[in-house]
Amino acid sequence: MKLRPGLIALFLVLLSSFVLRAMPIGTWNIHLPYYECKSVTQSSSFVWTATDNSLFRLSKADFTTDKITKIEGLSDLSIGTVEYNPYNGVVVVGYQNGNIDIINGNRIYNLPDIKRSQIVANKAIKGVFFIGALAYLSTGFGIVVIDTDRNEIKDTYLIGPNGTYLAVYDIVSDGVGIYAATATGIYSAQLSNPFLANYASWTQYTGLPAGVYNCIEIFNGELITSQKLTAGNDNIWHASIANPTWSMMVNGGLNVKEIKVTATNVWVADIFSVLEYDASLSLLYLWYTIGTSDGLFPNDMVPDADGTIWYADNYMGLVHMTSSFSGTAYRPNGPVSTSAVGMDFSDGRLCVVPGGHDDTWSNIYNREGVSFYENQSWNVMQKTTVPALDSIDDINFCEFDPADNTHVWLGALGKGLIEVRNNQVVNIYSQYNSILDSKIEYPWCGIGGIEYDEEGNLWMCNDNTAQCLKVLKADNTWMEFDFQGMVGTASAVGDLMITESGQKWIILPRTAGMIVFDDNGTIDNISDDRKKKLGFTPGNGAMPGTDVLCMVEDKDNEVWIGTDEGIAVFYCAESIFNSGGCDAQQILIQQGEYTQILMESQVVTALAVDGANRKWIGTESGGVYLMSEDGTKEILHFTADNSPLLSDNVTGITIDPETGEVFFATGKGVVSYKSDAVEGEDYNGDVYAYPNPVRPDYHGKIAIKGLVRDADVKITDIAGNLIYQTTALGGQAIWDGNNFAGERAASGVYLVFITNEDGTQKKVTKILLMN
Repeated sequence: MKLRPGLIALFLVLLSSFVLRAMPIGTWNIHLPYYECKSVTQSSSFVWTATDNSLFRLSKADFTTDKITKIEGLSDLSIGTVEYNPYNGVVVVGYQNGNIDIINGNRIYNLPDIKRSQIVANKAIKGVFFIGALAYLSTGFGIVVIDTDRNEIKDTYLIGPNGTYLAVYDIVSDGVGIYAATATGIYSAQLSNPFLANYASWTQYTGLPAGVYNCIEIFNGELITSQKLTAGNDNIWHASIANPTWSMMVNGGLNVKEIKVTATNVWVADIFSVLEYDASLSLLYLWYTIGTSDGLFPNDMVPDADGTIWYADNYMGLVHMTSSFSGTAYRPNGPVSTSAVGMDFSDGRLCVVPGGHDDTWSNIYNREGVSFYENQSWNVMQKTTVPALDSIDDINFCEFDPADNTHVWLGALGKGLIEVRNNQVVNIYSQYNSILDSKIEYPWCGIGGIEYDEEGNLWMCNDNTAQCLKVLKADNTWMEFDFQGMVGTASAVGDLMITESGQKWIILPRTAGMIVFDDNGTIDNISDDRKKKLGFTPGNGAMPGTDVLCMVEDKDNEVWIGTDEGIAVFYCAESIFNSGGCDAQQILIQQGEYTQILMESQVVTALAVDGANRKWIGTESGGVYLMSEDGTKEILHFTADNSPLLSDNVTGITIDPETGEVFFATGKGVVSYKSDAVEGEDYNGDVYAYPNPVRPDYHGKIAIKGLVRDADVKITDIAGNLIYQTTALGGQAIWDGNNFAGERAASGVYLVFITNEDGTQKKVTKILLMN
């Protein structure tokens, strides 16, 4: 079929009539912080900087940054070092587990040999030194040589006594000798020696105190090295290569992170500053602050040819210092922390809190702040910009006001309930100004789960009191509910969930079970309240394991719980208070000839329900699963090995109901996946397909969005021939562009007919397919 230009133009106009907020179905996005930088290197055009789990590259021409993560091809997390090779333009990335990536232009080559080896020593890549195409890697067990032209390991040197493992921290060469700073001193060998793999070819320098030496450089024919002692008391030594008699250059007072040299100067990165020494090794400048208040905390640095320095700061990102007291920090947009223990989503806005607690639900004193994600950009609240956060520990829960997503409530372990408007703390409610309770002996007010009900009342859990359920009513008055005999005065309370029927489900951590409460829709009348405690024995909840960790209500009003021994479902949650009670049921799945219990051996840490009523399940060590509506069929299983998931320890899951983007909080940060289900409605909305038109180079999924819930969708050609049929996943149907036979549909206009089960909701839209 030949397409008329006017028809193509019409579809292009239709495409521009709506905004596509979502990324393509089946793709990922990684959301990492870039404040804490560990390593920095540079070329003439770019500065490369490593955080723990990502790289970013800054253009010296326009100071823009771009990120390189697992999505762009990095093979691993926990980066140890990054180094640029001016000989061939490659960048070597070394990881703490011995893994290696070589970035050459737009391609990334992985060398997993060390990571996979049987070496029983620390495999961390601590530094890289280049001689031509050869990269000499300092590792926790010795020296590894890589050919960066051929992307292969060339040799390994075990230079410890009798060929034993010896941690090497830094390497340098003058083209004649090669020198290594190690855990026991400084070693040297002749670079031309063909037997460098033989430990006997290496000699340890005498005249230096025994101990750890972490940096080594060559300056004006001298070796300069740092001796690690107690924190803040490191020494720097120097000696002529030709006549190695060691002298003290700096006697204590430093915590040396890095030493670099130029033709005329020596640069030392201390924990709080960068020190610049002249040719006579006298202190020339102390680079110590950006402006009037932001001090330096460098982990690594590199001097530029123009006399400025770039350093990887522990708190500010990549910093470019143009004088000893003036500089600019650069970093890509991202959240405030990799920690993520609580999330909430409302009207296109995601809240992430990094708090935490130990196994006894006591404080870990995290004050990293709060992060908000909206319109593909992060905004953060930190103590540097919101001073009130400097005294608030361990924010574990967040809840948006459903009427205003700039109005947020935060639950902290110790400081109470925090009210935020437009990214500023406006109120802190505690035992001093509300009915919230504290520990008897401490000025400590702990808040667990928080949730709004349909009447605009804000419910919350309160630690260490029998009156553990509180509510701040819509009229700004308080009420509390007593659970004497169910909760002790030293009990922690966890998450809170309000079901569609108005029941309040409360998790009691540390093997205490759950509580279900119902005010019967009469919040001010306590005489008709109903309460029940659920446990782990038959007739009393029958929940598996000994600890409830998460919960969710699905679209059939069934309550799913995750425990330390799998999953169970309260199919009869509406009957929980009946005399016969309601026990949780585990799900049986078929594995070949065998029947087993779903997730029986997994610690289930997070649950979420998507628009198609499917269950997303996060685990402590097995990654994340997408299961069918009834939990019997596995649809997807993501791990850190088979996907960009940052960690197999998933601590939370939340979903953007409009786009289907699923956000996973993990032990190493937040990552999101564009799923194929969105929330449906009782009626068809603004129905459209995307991408539309479907161009010849597009081979992904085509989504039809804005549909009535679980709609029947038929796709025909312009002559009315049915070529595809499906059922919507919530409010979105997916077409792969193929016909029933699995063949690519021909170019042309296709009609999409949408109807609900009883035929009362009907709609038609069009898709232009261009092959």
